[in-house]
Amino acid sequence: MVVPATAVEQAEEVARIWEAPTEPWLALVRRKLAAHEQHLTLVKELHALRLNGFVRVGIPMEPFAGLSLAFRERTASLADGEHALYLCFDGYTNGVPGYLATADDYQAGGYEIEWMPVVYGYSGSSATSDGAYQD
Repeated sequence: MVVPATAVEQAEEVARIWEAPTEPWLALVRRKLAAHEQHLTLVKELHALRLNGFVRVGIPMEPFAGLSLAFRERTASLADGEHALYLCFDGYTNGVPGYLATADDYQAGGYEIEWMPVVYGYSGSSATSDGAYQD
C-alpha cells in the first residue's frame, strides 16, 4: 500500500524536529489505507472522584477548552438543589497520549490537529461542538 506523500513528508519532519519515532504512525496509516478505513477508534477510560459535593472527572488526554465548557454547560443543573454537585472536568489523568479536540477545532487545524497524530503515533479522537465524543 502506498502512503500519500504528505504523510511521509510529515513523518520525516516530525522525526527531524522532535526526534520522535514515526514508523508506528506510518504503519497505522498503511493498515488503515489497505482496509479502506478513514477513522480510528481509541478506547479511553474516564476517571471520577467524588468528595462530598465535589466531583472531579478526568480523561487521559489533553482536552481542548471547548470540551470543558460543554461539560460545564451539560452538568450545570447538578449544582442546583439540596444535594448539589460541583463538577470539574480535566485532563492528564493516567497519561497524556495526545489531545482531545472538538470537531470545530479539527476544521481550524494547527499543531495539535496536524502534528499530534504523528508525534504521538496515532490519530486522536475528537468531539462534536456540543461536546459529544466521536471518532
